[in-house]
Amino acid sequence: ILELTLVALLLLIPATVGVLALYLTVKRKRFSHLPGPPLSGFWLGHVSSIRDAAAAGRPFYSECYDKYGPVFILWILHFEAIQVCDAAEARSLLQDPEMIKKHPHPYKSTSYVYGNRFLGNGLLTQLDHRQWEDRHKLLSHAFRRQILVGFLDEFNNVVDGFL
Repeated sequence: ILELTLVALLLLIPATVGVLALYLTVKRKRFSHLPGPPLSGFWLGHVSSIRDAAAAGRPFYSECYDKYGPVFILWILHFEAIQVCDAAEARSLLQDPEMIKKHPHPYKSTSYVYGNRFLGNGLLTQLDHRQWEDRHKLLSHAFRRQILVGFLDEFNNVVDGFL
């Protein structure tokens, strides 16, 4: 029975590595139309390049911007990081309602601290876009220019107090 378990493990490990390699390949192929530096390693992505540039004091992101333009992709393990360095491009992305949706991974992992909801269900941590939109509509009226101008004197007094 020990030999059977050992054989099963020896078959399971390469199969798992193969499935992970296939997953990475397919995911990276989906974003192959975006420019970016060549991968420094298949499993780590650009982690080594970023670390080496930081150790040497080289501005890695500036080099990528100069070589690949205002939009390029970096891979951190199996996560894609699409870098947008142009104000006009960033504005068009942020104004698109489809792009405003928050990716659940970072919010789910940081929203619950010690099993309790951290920061509640406010605008920062709300994942349901409809609820976020309803709350955003309620709060956006409070931040209109006409209303904020009325608080300008109070704001200046507080800033002078800090200085």
